[in-house]
Amino acid sequence: MAVLDLLLVKEYITSTETVNTDFTTDAKDITFKQDAFSIQFTYNNGSSVNMEVYLEVSSDGVNFAKIEDSATVLTEPDGGVIWDLKDSGTNWMRIAFEVTAGSIDVTNAAIYMRRNH
Repeated sequence: MAVLDLLLVKEYITSTETVNTDFTTDAKDITFKQDAFSIQFTYNNGSSVNMEVYLEVSSDGVNFAKIEDSATVLTEPDGGVIWDLKDSGTNWMRIAFEVTAGSIDVTNAAIYMRRNH
């Protein structure tokens, strides 16, 4: 019988990361997640912020594709984004930033999910 963990957290960013050019986090293995899951990040100290943030997925951990519906435009100096997601058929996920102008300090970014093991 499989055991379902109530929460598995995988951190994309564990210490403050200044984003002022296009940036992509490391990919996280989401193979063993169960059902719905979420990704959240917070940021502050923004200056002239104009950037798009979105999720990318991959089946092989090498070739990634943008999830178009996840795209969010950031213009505020402080804030955060939460993506509440249904189960995915992919194995890897990461966060990507396309910077048009400005900078932010990402203070936390993590994926929260349940898994069978």
